[in-house]
Amino acid sequence: MGKSLWRAWRLPLLLALLVLGGGTAAFAMMLPGDKAAPPAQETPAVVTPSITEPVTPSPSPSPSVSSAVNPSPSPSPSPSPSPSPSPSPSPSPSPSSSPSPSPTASPSPSPDMEASASATPVKCPVPTEPVDCSQVKCAALTFDDGPGPHLAALLEVLEQKNTKATFFFQGPWVAKYPELVKATAEQGHAVGTHAWSHTRMTDQKPKDACGNAARGQRSIVDAGLEAPAMLRPPYGSLNDGAIAACPTFQFVLWNVDTEDWLTKDEAKIVGHVKKDTKPGSIILMHETVEANLTAVPKSIDWLCSKGYTLVTVPELFGGDVPRGQRIFKGPAPG
Repeated sequence: MGKSLWRAWRLPLLLALLVLGGGTAAFAMMLPGDKAAPPAQETPAVVTPSITEPVTPSPSPSPSVSSAVNPSPSPSPSPSPSPSPSPSPSPSPSPSSSPSPSPTASPSPSPDMEASASATPVKCPVPTEPVDCSQVKCAALTFDDGPGPHLAALLEVLEQKNTKATFFFQGPWVAKYPELVKATAEQGHAVGTHAWSHTRMTDQKPKDACGNAARGQRSIVDAGLEAPAMLRPPYGSLNDGAIAACPTFQFVLWNVDTEDWLTKDEAKIVGHVKKDTKPGSIILMHETVEANLTAVPKSIDWLCSKGYTLVTVPELFGGDVPRGQRIFKGPAPG
């Protein structure tokens, strides 16, 4: 009687409990003998939201999707396609990139090699014995003024190029920088005087012009060198009266004027060297012009590429520079 009464009231009570949210308590009220679905079957209904929640926030990255879906058995087939597309992008760059290096690499070496070959500086030959400029194509680089702020750098350039030059120093600067004058001579360059003051010999009485030249000569002796006979007249200005009054000097002029003092332009300086140099030329430059730090090595490279041997002024004349006359070899200055 009691059991049948329970059966009659069980269904309404169960429905009421379900409506109030007590689904688990309603199952607990069932008798063990009743045939009902075990509580484990209800687990998917409770776990399903926790599976779908991680999937929806991050659908784009394939690793997070696969890690979120792997725990559940039913969605597990869906992540398997996601690894399959990922291998396809990785091979695609390699075929496209592999042909590209081969066409670009094959033509590029030849122009690069040609450019590097043409840019290689020409190494000037170093004379192993006295040069006979009557038999060899010679030219002499000469530098006026100074010793100035660029002399040390210019000496380094000449040393790197195995080139000897001739320097004409002005008296007051010799007195101020005697160590630079000595360093120039010790490196094997020829040293002459550019007088004491930079005054035209033609603007002075012959006796005074000679006195100005002799004072510049003495400044070089005071720097520790022998008295030079070579004189570069200031501005190249010279007349017969000054020559006659100073018979012991070698009046070294030039026949290639680079006009470096005027343009201070590397390309124009090198252009004059290329255009005007002939065998036996004496090339006029100024070591106080900064542009010569790049113009000189380029001029040397060009001269050596044309077969010139670069020498000092005494070497140009075989060690016997004439005295008491204008000195230049080759074409007369224009």
